[in-house]
Amino acid sequence: MVLQRQHGKGMPQGGEAGASGTEGDLQAGLDFVWRSTFDAVPDLLAVLDENRNLLQVNKALLNRLGPGGEALLGRPCHEVFHRSGQPVENCPLHATQVDGQPHDAEVRVEGLGGDYQVRTSPIFDAQGRLRGTVHLARDISDRRLRERGMQQLNRVVQALSRSSQAMARAQDEAGYLGEVCRIVVEDCGCFLAWIGYKMHDPAQSIRPMAWAGFEDGYLSTLNLTWADTERGRGPTGLAMRSGRPHLCRNMDTDPDFEPWRQEARARGYASSLALPLMDGAEVFGVLTVYSAESEAFTEAQVRVLGELADDLAHGILNLRLRESERRAQEALRESTEDLKRLNDELELRVQERTADLVRANEALTARILDRDRALEALRESEERLRHAQKMEAIGTLAGGVAHDFNNLLQVINGYAEMALERLILDHPLRIHLETIQRAGLKGAALTRQLLAFSRKQVLAPEILDLNILFREMETFFQRVVKEDIRLVFDLDPGMGPVKADHGQLEQVIMNLVVNARDAMPKGGTLTLRTGRREGFATFSVADTGEGMTPQVLGRIFEPFYTTKAVGKGTGLGLSTALGIVEQSGGFLEVASAPGLGTTFTVSLPLATELAAKAELVPEPEPGTGTETILLVEDDESVLQLTAHHLRAAGYRVLEAADPAVALELLHVFGDPVHLLLTDVVMPGMGGRELAQAVKCLRPGIRVVFMSGYPDALVGPDEVWTESILISKPFDRAKLLSMVRNALD
Repeated sequence: MVLQRQHGKGMPQGGEAGASGTEGDLQAGLDFVWRSTFDAVPDLLAVLDENRNLLQVNKALLNRLGPGGEALLGRPCHEVFHRSGQPVENCPLHATQVDGQPHDAEVRVEGLGGDYQVRTSPIFDAQGRLRGTVHLARDISDRRLRERGMQQLNRVVQALSRSSQAMARAQDEAGYLGEVCRIVVEDCGCFLAWIGYKMHDPAQSIRPMAWAGFEDGYLSTLNLTWADTERGRGPTGLAMRSGRPHLCRNMDTDPDFEPWRQEARARGYASSLALPLMDGAEVFGVLTVYSAESEAFTEAQVRVLGELADDLAHGILNLRLRESERRAQEALRESTEDLKRLNDELELRVQERTADLVRANEALTARILDRDRALEALRESEERLRHAQKMEAIGTLAGGVAHDFNNLLQVINGYAEMALERLILDHPLRIHLETIQRAGLKGAALTRQLLAFSRKQVLAPEILDLNILFREMETFFQRVVKEDIRLVFDLDPGMGPVKADHGQLEQVIMNLVVNARDAMPKGGTLTLRTGRREGFATFSVADTGEGMTPQVLGRIFEPFYTTKAVGKGTGLGLSTALGIVEQSGGFLEVASAPGLGTTFTVSLPLATELAAKAELVPEPEPGTGTETILLVEDDESVLQLTAHHLRAAGYRVLEAADPAVALELLHVFGDPVHLLLTDVVMPGMGGRELAQAVKCLRPGIRVVFMSGYPDALVGPDEVWTESILISKPFDRAKLLSMVRNALD
């Protein structure tokens, strides 16, 4: 599906004329892989020549261009994507052509109808000259839309705050109404805002009292009523009658807006929102706002504007109360006789009105406090979300690094093992190979730690007695704990067994004990305690060290965070321990304060089975055989090493560097193939899809998967449940044993 224009000078493709058939076939295969990969990318890809003309586009971009997209090849990119005769200013292509480096930018692409994150990368010929560029674009329209929605909501919240300030300094009702209308127009980006009062005349009319924005005589044409008639069924009349906000999302399509549609369209209005002004349960007015965009008001904006309308109503009632008091005081000054006559009654009235004012102010204060608490809760939620996203990203990175590192370790450890088997015991190179092998094994342990941290390690749970485990590790504790630290065991004999990975649980305990030791540089007491609570077995590691401040306590489980000196810790110990505990179905708690020491408590679900006594099982001899094995691995070094081990054990091996070659071998190979041994994560077709295809061609074939990335084996598909997994890096004995088990 890759569409491409004939390449110009400096953009070669395919083999040269006169190449042999084998070379041509190889080149054709490479071209096919390249085209398939190009089309498989979900983002939009385009290749341009040095003059900015389109040479190639992938399937995703062709689909986005729509019918006739093929005819756009050869045209300048700014004409195709931006519908412009000149390059757009913020396109990163110009910078790439100037300095020959990749560049990124967020660009509005009119030709594709959205906002995109665009990355341009240079293409050089053999002489190092820039011959073109590759464009990769990712649609960020939804993100931009969310950002604009949040910006609009922030503006509405700002309007709410400013209207509260306006209420505090208001001196008269008319000025207050006008200022609130101006605030709504300025802060909320509305086209028009006006306030109308409910009239108790025969027509039950609604009288505009104040407005701001582009009005242009519109209010004089409304002739609104709060009666249930044609001119009372728009948003304003409905809000006045019902006491609830009413929204007209699109004035062009809303049938209830028909009486005012022509006048509104002439002034550019597209949607409106009417908010009732309440005095208790009685509606006395309405705040109506207009936007130049349809669907302009989100639920959050309606909610905040509703609060603004409530504050406006409180402010109006307070101003009226103050005005009433002022008039009463003037009346008192004008007539001493009335003052004497009405003194007792007036005192009572003033007290009642003052109480109303106090209650109104208390209610307003409570609303402001509630709003502040809500904003604080929102900030805390956003912070938790950012932290969760950061942890997820780091976990994904750790898993990916472990996957690539395991492939490297497979080759290093495998060839070191092979070389050691062929050298005599006193060979001078043997010590160097043993050093390489030890480093490789340490690397494998590091990848297991990374996978445990990222919750992607494949666990091998077994029934364990924590008391026995602590006693087995007592020698380790005594070795790592300094002489000035007293080691105390407080083990509960009735705690019950748990089901967990023995090695991983040992790592958790070791990490906690080493941390406790390092927290007591001047000595102290380290207490190891086991117990039981509400369906969980618990163990704790407590020290009498320096303790932690709340600031440090809040960050201890962050990856790579450490309070130790440089070179004294990786910052992965506690985050790894937390990952292992949570992956085992438990949880990890910590209590600490400066000067009071620290206690880490691990809780694991109780197992229903009894812990089995460990028995020594002799290591099985590596399996041998004469069966035929189809080996599929995209890493050439791992492929050669694995094939060598299998052939040395007597097996017949068919090698394939990718799934396509493997399927082709099955088509042309007439003899039985007994086992498929395949990597899981490969470019194009993965190991799972390959196994399904092979089972269709050769029913009954056994399958063994190899992977350095356990996350690849997700899903209940029977291909997984009927197969065996061997995790990289593995040694020769483990490989041959797993293969023999699968064949048998």
